[in-house]
Formats: sequence, structure tokens, C-alpha cells
Amino acid sequence: MNQRQHNSLTMYKAVLAHLDSRPSLWNTSAPLTKVIFSLRTFVVTLHQQSLTQAERITVGYTQDKDGQMQNMCDLAYSLLLKIRSYAKINNNKALLYAINYSESEIRRGPEIQIINRCQTIHNKGEEYMADLTDFLVTDQQLTELQKAINGVKPLSAQRDAIASERATVTANISLLIEGARAEIDKLDDLIEGLILDKNFINTYRQARQIIDRGISSDNELKKKIAQ
Repeated sequence: MNQRQHNSLTMYKAVLAHLDSRPSLWNTSAPLTKVIFSLRTFVVTLHQQSLTQAERITVGYTQDKDGQMQNMCDLAYSLLLKIRSYAKINNNKALLYAINYSESEIRRGPEIQIINRCQTIHNKGEEYMADLTDFLVTDQQLTELQKAINGVKPLSAQRDAIASERATVTANISLLIEGARAEIDKLDDLIEGLILDKNFINTYRQARQIIDRGISSDNELKKKIAQ
């Protein structure tokens, strides 16, 4: 949630807390109970969605993936230099064409392309293994590269899945904020029109204000929701 959404949710909770302090003033009124129930439903769902959004952080996955991507590219480039030397010396143009990537091409670009290039290098190393002994290509190198590739693939997929879920939750939060705002706008008139306790109404008005925690100026510390 952004700061404005957090501020709005705090205000919704303050309004509900005030209403719950004197339920006898409104719990026999059908219009009031209906709107308050709807507002409460929006607030509960908003709280749950904000927790879900906070949990769906990709930073840890991204950092882990970036480290493993770098290791995979290091292994692939080291192997590439050996295979390319073999291809040039033996004038193997087909092999050279298949793996003739620059170091920047191995390390940069869309993740799927980087992974595929590293896989190609591995596969060609495996295919020409019998001829690459003099170029210091070993089974262990190929095994390590394949292991690195296999480790990166699920991390990328998991990170993308979490990012997609977070985007969905973020969109839901915006819709829920709008829904809660519509209900509290209805509540404003109902409180003013159906409740006779002036002190309760005044306290409601105070709870109805939003505290903008993103503004330091005392003159702008509190503001009424304009929508």
C-alpha cells in the first residue's frame, strides 16, 4: 500500500472504533447497520490484502537469483572461451556460429535468453567433449554449469509468480479503497441525519479526518478526505 492508502485505512479503522464505542446509538437503524457492515467488510479485506502485499516481496528472490545468474554466467563464459578456441583452430564454423557470444551477450539481456545461451554452451561442450580435452574442458565443468542453470530456472519462475501475485493484490487494494470510500461517504450523511448525540457526531467528524503521515508541516498535518 502507498502512504495515502495507509492513511485512508487508518481513518476507516478509527471511524469503526468510534462507532463500536457506542453501538446502541446505531445498531437499531437498518440503514446505518447496513452501511457500517459493508464498510467493516471492506476494511477487514483491505487489512488482509495489505498483509498479503507486504509478504509478496521479490527482493530476496531477486538478490538470490542475481547471485546465481552471475555464477552461471561466469561458468558459461569460462567454458565458452575454451570451446571457441577449439572451433577457431579447427575451422568449425558451425560450432563457432552456435556459441560465438560476447561476454556482454552472456551476461545481459532478457533472463530467458541468457539462460538459453548458457544452456547452448553447455550442450555444445557436451557434444564435443571428446575433442575438448586438450582445451581443459572437463566433465566437472559441464556438471557445474548444468547445475547452475537448473538452479536459476526455478528462481526466475518463482520471482515472476510472486511479482504477478503482488500486482494483482495491489490492483485489488485500489478497488477496495474506492469501495470503502463510497461507504463512508454514505455514512457521513447517515450519522448527521439519524443520530442525535452531538458529542458522538463531533467525535465522528474527528475520526473521519485523515492524518497524512507523509507530510511534516503542522499546517498540513490533518486534512479532510475530499473525495
